[in-house]
Amino acid sequence: MHALARQRSGADATINYRSQSNWDEQVLSITHRAGVDLVAETGGSGTFKRSINATKMGGALSLIGMVDMTPSAVSPFELFSKNLHVHGIRVGDAESLSTLAEFCGKHQVKPVIDRVFEFKRAVAAYDHLKSGQHFGKVVIRIT
Repeated sequence: MHALARQRSGADATINYRSQSNWDEQVLSITHRAGVDLVAETGGSGTFKRSINATKMGGALSLIGMVDMTPSAVSPFELFSKNLHVHGIRVGDAESLSTLAEFCGKHQVKPVIDRVFEFKRAVAAYDHLKSGQHFGKVVIRIT
């Protein structure tokens, strides 16, 4: 997976958050304690503090989707003290999808596709997604 991330996405370094529970400390080690410019936070309350820790002073933290709506024990001071720019990105509605498609077209963003399943194999596609063995997007083709 690490080689795929470097090859397909141009990553300089990779960390598997599933096997490395202290991934934020690894980010700080790789960046010589500086942190990264942007963290795309998709884990919710369980990873929010680590995301703050991994983000550099004045960096940005994007909360995407917020599937886990469990309240977090993060103090506003933690955000303030690092001068973080925090913003939410909604997912799921038609307007958001349209905006995303327009952005991707304008900036030639091409998602990494792991596998494409025909519609009649939709259950297999969801099983593959659920397994966590995918790298990139799992697509169900509707013809």
